[in-house]
Amino acid sequence: MTAWLPGFHVVNVSGFVLLSVILVPAFAGYLGSPFVFAFFNLCFLLLMWLIFPKPRAYMYMFLALFLFLGFWLKVVVQAIWFPGFVEATGGFSGKPTEWDAALLAASCGALGAALPRLAHIFLMRRTVHESRNAGSAAPLWFARSRRVIWMATIASVLVLNAANLHFAFFQIGVNPTLVLPYHLNVPAAWLINIGFALWIAVLAQWDFHLNRESLPSSVAVAMVEALASTVSALSRLSFLLHAGPYFIVLAEHWRTLKGRLSGRRMAVLASFFVAGLAISVLTVFWLRVLDFHAVELDRLLRRSGVETARPPSVAEKDVPPAAPPQAGPSTPSVAANDARLNTVLTYQRDVLLRQLPALFVHRWVGLEGVLVVGAVSGRGRDLFIAALTNDPKLGADSLFQQHAKTNFLASDAKTFTFLSNSGIIALLFYSDSFLIVMAGMAMITAILMATERLMELASRNTFLLAVAGAASANVVCQMTFPYLVGVFLAQLWVAIAFLALVQHTDVALSKLKEPPSG
Repeated sequence: MTAWLPGFHVVNVSGFVLLSVILVPAFAGYLGSPFVFAFFNLCFLLLMWLIFPKPRAYMYMFLALFLFLGFWLKVVVQAIWFPGFVEATGGFSGKPTEWDAALLAASCGALGAALPRLAHIFLMRRTVHESRNAGSAAPLWFARSRRVIWMATIASVLVLNAANLHFAFFQIGVNPTLVLPYHLNVPAAWLINIGFALWIAVLAQWDFHLNRESLPSSVAVAMVEALASTVSALSRLSFLLHAGPYFIVLAEHWRTLKGRLSGRRMAVLASFFVAGLAISVLTVFWLRVLDFHAVELDRLLRRSGVETARPPSVAEKDVPPAAPPQAGPSTPSVAANDARLNTVLTYQRDVLLRQLPALFVHRWVGLEGVLVVGAVSGRGRDLFIAALTNDPKLGADSLFQQHAKTNFLASDAKTFTFLSNSGIIALLFYSDSFLIVMAGMAMITAILMATERLMELASRNTFLLAVAGAASANVVCQMTFPYLVGVFLAQLWVAIAFLALVQHTDVALSKLKEPPSG
């Protein structure tokens, strides 16, 4: 692959200096053994450093990044500022021995993830690779109808995400209000979660082959899809997962792309990305307050003596509207409506100001789950098997939720499902074996990297690899029910087979048109 942006080494050195400054107070504030803390830092710094050697692997890149944010960042923040936790930590009491056990488990997980990457670098370092940016040529059927295909794709994205906003095929914390026949909720949820993002990455690469000037437009479409998916799924992370990988690819291949993508165009795209991220996060916060905080909002409005009617939430589906109020003294006055609106807006602002700063640290899954499992007695073979085979349908009654003692379970289980995510290292830690934690992380990382290699051979599409890598790493890092991760990977493999099929339709059709020999 081509080199990263010029000046990367300057950024690297600056990061090292900043890291050294941060670690001094972190060492002083850590409650457990300084040797365990030093080992923890070495393991996670190795995990991050292995992102950069060639040949690079996107699934490993995002996996390492999410693990780093979910463990290293949180541990350092807790050691320096002691802000406490937003997510449940179960029976964790903060004893030094509990901290040491959690950090040792996390360190073994980081080492396990690093092992396949080390093998990948060692085995592939002397292999001559084609430039991933070259990709495969666009099929003839796409070249003939590219505008129609793009328009149909954009329309499908907008229509399905609008339907999802109402019917909740795939929404964080909200149960579906419409169950389609023949299990059609599954493909609908897949398209919203990652399917559309993968398809647009394929189209972007094909369009780039046909018209080198089309790249900014393709990235803009990807950001539209990312925004639509984020808002309809009530996910504050989807925009980053769907649109962010494009900018990593563009930065990585800047030397070869700067002739086609000027610095001015790149700045415009970056501005749209920042604006889209801000809009998506604020919109999701607003919708979540209407949905998830509906009970608290009603209680607040009653306490303040304000009319309790409020805008309908996303979860209030198919509820027939109330009869229009009759004119008379019972009709709310304009002043009452204004007071109600001001109360709702004030509450939304307070939630935003309280939760947004914590989002940058507490959003990432990892440390809390390991702290929960580390405080569980009886860890071992039986509990490990129970954790791996736990049924997602159990919801709040599932194994990890009981151990985490989650305090934000939904009061209306028919409408909402609020659970804590354990993360893969926490699940492996149920075994009470650091060796199993390491081996398990090595295995799942190897599966992800093998999946990326398969996708590379099928498509030669860097955008596709980056988008799939971000989504896959996020699913693995948030693993609470292994069954659901297995379903995701199976769907991803089916998608790879489908994309390989459509990529090579021209070859198949040409063979069908060949006259029979003899």
